[in-house]
Amino acid sequence: MVTTNYIRFIPTKWNSDYYACMRVEVYECLPVKGSVPDVVGKRKQTSDIDRGGNIDLKCTMKGQAGIIINWYRNNDLIEESKSVKLKSKDVTNNRVQSTLSLYNVTINENGAKYECRGRYPGVSLLQYASFPVLLRVGVDQPPLQLPTITEDSVDINVPYRLANITVKYDFEYRAVNASKWEKKTRAPNPSHIYRIQELEPWTEYELKVTPIHRHDTGRTSRIIRFTTLQGVPDPPANVRTGHVNADNATIEWDKPSKYQVRGVIKRYIIKGIDDDNGDEIANEVVVHVDATSYPIKHLLPNRNYTVRVAIENGRKQSSFSSVSFTTRPEIPEPPTTSQPENQINLEKLNQMEIDDDNVVSVAIDVKNLTSKPKQLNPRNVSTTAEILKKIVNTNTKNSKVGDNILGTISNMLDIEDDVLEKSNSTSKFIKILEDFVKKGGTFSKNTRNIKIKILTKLDTRSGVLQQTFNNDSTILIPKEVLDKAKNKTMYFIYYKNGKLFKRKRLIKQICTDDGFTENVYEESTAVMSSGIPGQSVRNLSEKVIIKFHVADSKAVKASSSCVYWDFDAAGGAGDWSNKGCTRQRMYNNTIECACDHMTNFAALIVSTQFLNVKLSSKISSQCLFSEKALQDVY
Repeated sequence: MVTTNYIRFIPTKWNSDYYACMRVEVYECLPVKGSVPDVVGKRKQTSDIDRGGNIDLKCTMKGQAGIIINWYRNNDLIEESKSVKLKSKDVTNNRVQSTLSLYNVTINENGAKYECRGRYPGVSLLQYASFPVLLRVGVDQPPLQLPTITEDSVDINVPYRLANITVKYDFEYRAVNASKWEKKTRAPNPSHIYRIQELEPWTEYELKVTPIHRHDTGRTSRIIRFTTLQGVPDPPANVRTGHVNADNATIEWDKPSKYQVRGVIKRYIIKGIDDDNGDEIANEVVVHVDATSYPIKHLLPNRNYTVRVAIENGRKQSSFSSVSFTTRPEIPEPPTTSQPENQINLEKLNQMEIDDDNVVSVAIDVKNLTSKPKQLNPRNVSTTAEILKKIVNTNTKNSKVGDNILGTISNMLDIEDDVLEKSNSTSKFIKILEDFVKKGGTFSKNTRNIKIKILTKLDTRSGVLQQTFNNDSTILIPKEVLDKAKNKTMYFIYYKNGKLFKRKRLIKQICTDDGFTENVYEESTAVMSSGIPGQSVRNLSEKVIIKFHVADSKAVKASSSCVYWDFDAAGGAGDWSNKGCTRQRMYNNTIECACDHMTNFAALIVSTQFLNVKLSSKISSQCLFSEKALQDVY
């Protein structure tokens, strides 16, 4: 086989009659089969390597004996060095394998073309088989992902391809528009997640990271931006009263800065309480974000109040700032009669035509006029019942009216027993409250004496619905009732004591061995009421279970009975009845009752008080004994 590097053409004869002219066509041809070795196997044309890493590039050729393999880098012949090693070996069937080993590869090798060339001895260097490999050395920017952002921290996921040669990461961050970068260094970890803390809430930050490799510094990532979540706002500053009158006051506060809000103001929360009786006077939401004041109305003269203000951003609520004040005393006009002032005002309300336009203000007034129960007489109580009945007869169902009805009836529970009994109106308050609930009335808050729960979406999956009040009274509604209440409303009312039902009654007096007199009373537990508006629930096969916790174990050990309030008993005055109710068991100061209907439930027990000493109840006023039960004991 002959090869040449050039061709010379020499004419042998010149024809003088013509110009010297010769036409030559030369073609460059690929090596013919057999003139060069064959490359064995199909290998990928690129090879990836991390910076500082080592790699072996292998090439195998077959053909005639004596194959010579050389390696080239960008067409330059490679020679061995400290970081480059060459190794060839013969394998079977006239095959030769050559390995090019590169050590501690640098970024300069990125994009270099390595080529394995195989030829036969005595053949021109231009006649060879070739296997090229493009070397790609890691030039990645570390990718950044932010799986978790809070108000004061960010978690950074760095799934870096060169993490195996990275010794640390330098994270740099700053608030947007800030000039100085803050720097935090983190050592690599298997999760590739790193946390930066002590950030400011609701602040936009810039973030970048630079990987530090064993032998060099990697490329810095691209800068990404993120915004921390809204944090807990500072409470409103300088909460104060603007003006205070006899029946109203204005609460003011300083407009908070964005740094105090730690986000965007969504609303203000205003809560107020009457310090003299513990009643709530305000529970409002102010959505006007630029507000710096709020009026508190329908206050009473010469009373002590505390109002609290909080800020709520789109995520969290601040603690409350408070201000206390006393309303101005009101100089009343002299009464035209000898009647007490509150009775005159109640009578005026009762004479008014109450409609949907004035019902809210009337409900507020009647609650305020009854806010000092010790000053009320039987006429006041009966007049209050008449006013509330008129209020319930309007079309209004909103919580403004409901809360004031509830507050007024709660005031009744603080009145002396004799006053309530002489008013002949106690059971009217029960009916008034239930009538308002049954017509769809709503409430936004409870009182210390009465709790109400209205359920519109009942979960029947468990088969039993349980409601607990004040951690001492529980009612369990069976599935039979829940099926009847499907797609309907169910209500629960808890009365702290039974004064609206029947006052405690002296049963007898006992002379003790130490010379004291002990009175034995019939007294009521807390009373629980439940029902489905517009539906009578009676003769249940699955009983309603009611549990009453009694503070004194002696009362539980005595005979007791389970009862409900029968509005039709005693000629329409109402009385306790045990029809359809049985006592299941007594345990751990608890009386457990079962009834086949839904109404107002209680248990009846005995309580005692000593005379001739400062009265102290030996038994919590939470239980009621039937006369039959007392006969069983005595």
